[in-house]
Amino acid sequence: MMTSGLALMLQGSGFSLPANNDTLILAFLCVLAVAVLMQAFILLAMALGAHKTQKKVVELLEDLDGKLNPILDSTRSLLDDTGPKVRVITSNVLEASHLLRKQAENIHATVDEVTTRARKRIVMLDEMVGAGMITLDRAVAALQEGILAPMRQLNGLLSGLRTGLDVLRNKGRKAHTREDEDMFV
Repeated sequence: MMTSGLALMLQGSGFSLPANNDTLILAFLCVLAVAVLMQAFILLAMALGAHKTQKKVVELLEDLDGKLNPILDSTRSLLDDTGPKVRVITSNVLEASHLLRKQAENIHATVDEVTTRARKRIVMLDEMVGAGMITLDRAVAALQEGILAPMRQLNGLLSGLRTGLDVLRNKGRKAHTREDEDMFV
């Protein structure tokens, strides 16, 4: 039936078959049947290969599933056990962080206050030392004027008296000793 349909189609297109068209059609059908059979065998071989591959993949997946399930179970158990602990640790770290920040702010404020006070004390101490140095200089100057100057005057007066007494004592003696001559320049 198919052959006759193909033959009609070929005749309708203006293609004329040779007189011995049954042989040609039969040869064509044989080639077509062989090609279809080859395709069928190829598809069957591909299906068998795919089936083998599918079996291997399924076996690998089952093996992998058997190995991964205990790992996943222990991981899930570990996460269930450590989850609350991690939350507590995180909470504690957050609280400690807030406390440390407050303490750092308090320490910073205290250091600023101590630094400010120390600067004021240093300025005050510098002023006191400066005033003390001025007072000491004035006291030294007053001491020199009040005590040392009269002492020099007294020393000069005593030297003059000594010289006068020496002159009076030596008035009767006019002899000069060799030592007295060496003293004059």
